[in-house]
Amino acid sequence: FAGVLTHIGDIKAEQERLSHLAYHDPLTGLPNRYLLMDRLEMAIARARRAGALAAAVFIDLDGFKAVNDTWGHETGDFLLVSVAERLTKAVREQDTAARPGGDEFIAVLDGFSSPGEIDTLLNRINGAFSEPVKAGDRLIAISASVGAAVYPDDGETANELIAKADEYMYAHKSRNRGASR
Repeated sequence: FAGVLTHIGDIKAEQERLSHLAYHDPLTGLPNRYLLMDRLEMAIARARRAGALAAAVFIDLDGFKAVNDTWGHETGDFLLVSVAERLTKAVREQDTAARPGGDEFIAVLDGFSSPGEIDTLLNRINGAFSEPVKAGDRLIAISASVGAAVYPDDGETANELIAKADEYMYAHKSRNRGASR
């Protein structure tokens, strides 16, 4: 009887591990694209019911390829994990920081009554990139291009909000390139 219980416990633990892997990025532990889309759809549904606002914030690391090319993928992975930790601290408990892939992150901001509240949180997210990351004996300066799309003004669905946030992020990236020339 004890052997059967142990075996069932092992099966349950393995099921939980596989479930976590299905919905989370294995490197950072953040929600992946599948869980991100679910969380964003839920935030939109809550905002719709409450007459509130929700937002999708698209974050793309600037110069990430150069980090991998210069110091290797291990340092690049360390940088991604550090960014994930900073983003998790920058958003509120009800929000979601996710990594859909590569050097891109998306934050789902849930339950706002005014655009000013979203701006405050965007400032906190931007602040996550103000300090360099210490990787071994080197400091790596990081920056990011950020674009935010707000429900209902910028879209009614998760896909629409992410597409609009991506568009705003690329506009931000283009402005920053022009400013550095």
